[in-house]
Amino acid sequence: MPKSDNQKRKILHIMDYLLTNSHVDHPIRAVELQAMLENQYGISCERKTIYSDIAVLQDYGLDIVS
Repeated sequence: MPKSDNQKRKILHIMDYLLTNSHVDHPIRAVELQAMLENQYGISCERKTIYSDIAVLQDYGLDIVS
């Protein structure tokens, strides 16, 4: 269960960051996503949840290579 409203938006922040900053020549690591979430939105999370969120985005149809 999400701890706050920001937690509920976490997957959207991840999607936006990937769409804006990732490229085939510039892959984004989970630790970079973790740092972005913490620094910009005050959302703390574990790498495992990042991987889970990425899997959800891939199931949704986003072309994410991991």
